Amino acid sequence: MQISAHGFSSMVARRFDHNLWTTSRALVKHRETAMKKTLSGPEPVVSMGPRALFPLLPNLASSASAVEARVADWMARHGLCVLRVGLGGVFAWFGALKLVPGLSPAEELVTATLSFADPRIIVPALGAWEVAIGLGLMLGVFMRLTLACFFAHMMGTLLPLIFLRGATWIRFPFALTLEGQYIVKNVVLIGAALVIGGARPWRREVKER
Repeated sequence: MQISAHGFSSMVARRFDHNLWTTSRALVKHRETAMKKTLSGPEPVVSMGPRALFPLLPNLASSASAVEARVADWMARHGLCVLRVGLGGVFAWFGALKLVPGLSPAEELVTATLSFADPRIIVPALGAWEVAIGLGLMLGVFMRLTLACFFAHMMGTLLPLIFLRGATWIRFPFALTLEGQYIVKNVVLIGAALVIGGARPWRREVKER
């Protein structure tokens, strides 16, 4: 099929006109879009919340809760044992100091409170009593007798607050001396013993009967 020179030139001219029209339309649309953006101002900045910025936060919170639950479970299973052994260890330690003359800082306070007794006898005897209480608590044996001796001993430790006010109070009944503070801290030990006594297995056995 042969195409005359006139027909070929006409076809080229139509194709050129079409491309020119398409390019012109694209330029017009681009200018219209740019004009709209100029009139409407800058695009608003979309704020991103913490969840969008930190997508791992929910997973971290879940992991932290799981760790907290495991730690709480461990504390529930072992806390009572640590409390009992710790209380017994402190008692045995302080009692052992009283067995050696002049080694315990509470020796003068004991001597002044129990002035009617020979300090060479009463101080070591009190130390042996404390050691026995401490060993009973640490080993978890004879708990009824151990706790009974413990509470009896605690009542005795409070006597200087009544009979030795000059040594235990700076201003009664608010300001304590160092010795007075040493005595009042026994309230914490009494609370610990109450927890130990109330959680013993034999307590549950008595309730079941």
